[in-house]
Amino acid sequence: MKDLVQYGMNDEDVEGISNFLNKLDGAKISLFIKETADGKIKGSFRTTSDDVDVSALALKMGGGGHKKAAGFTADGTIENVINRIIDLSR
Repeated sequence: MKDLVQYGMNDEDVEGISNFLNKLDGAKISLFIKETADGKIKGSFRTTSDDVDVSALALKMGGGGHKKAAGFTADGTIENVINRIIDLSR
């Protein structure tokens, strides 16, 4: 959160970063994670691949969305949440 404040970024900027990361060559899924002001972890999945459904990953994390754009909010640290996502995607 402090990085977003330091650089004057908002939620719309974060969505733009998620979409940019998804367009990198060879990327099937992009994930942008940030800590919210209340200490929660918010994740935003994106994909442009027709054979990937990021809403299924978000649902496993307690969130939801669409096949190509989905998100979640979770408790824990960023590292803890990333490890949970890795475990769930195996």
